[in-house]
Amino acid sequence: MRIGLFIVCLLFLSLSSKASCNLQPRFSYQTKGLTVSFTNKSAGNYQTARWQFSDGTVSNELSPKHTFTNAGRYTFSLTISNPEGCSETFEGKLYVFDIKHKTETEEALPNQTNLIQQPAAATENARSIAGNNPVSNAAVHLVGSLTNMPNPFNANTNIQFELAGNSRVEVGVYDLNGRLVRILANETMNGGTQNILFERNNLPSGMYMIMVKTSQNAVSHKIMIN
Repeated sequence: MRIGLFIVCLLFLSLSSKASCNLQPRFSYQTKGLTVSFTNKSAGNYQTARWQFSDGTVSNELSPKHTFTNAGRYTFSLTISNPEGCSETFEGKLYVFDIKHKTETEEALPNQTNLIQQPAAATENARSIAGNNPVSNAAVHLVGSLTNMPNPFNANTNIQFELAGNSRVEVGVYDLNGRLVRILANETMNGGTQNILFERNNLPSGMYMIMVKTSQNAVSHKIMIN
């Protein structure tokens, strides 16, 4: 009887311990150039947070600010834990752009209409549309590359681009005949990296163009829906 009672107590303690391990790693982040500022919003009775980045660095700060050496795609993880031995980990990836070394090989196009009506002339990378006003190049708000991951995609994809400063931004999806099929955003955005989730919903498979426009310029990028 005593042995059975002891086993029941152990099971109860084990279940109680697991019940207290309701840890949920959550966060938000903002990028500016090569620097990423994380804000920890995790839930649960955690006491420590450990951040690991794929460039080999580690931080035990609650909400760290990390600067990468080079532009590119990186992976990272956030692990929260408590003294009872509970821990949960979230793994993710992000892109950073070196806005101080913006490429000077962008191709200026006559106007946005040409870009939409002649998609074959668009490159796989984003291209600046300066229009007929040469002064516009001096105040371009869009910098870095317009990308999306994954590409091709089936259900949804993350669209990412960089703003050099605050700007009114319109993000639209066009078919290859130049028809606007969906507006993803039309709002004022702060400078830094922008992430917009594009959900396919009922769009048919095929090639489309993402167009990001500010008051100063626009960039386009081809996407493929499987």
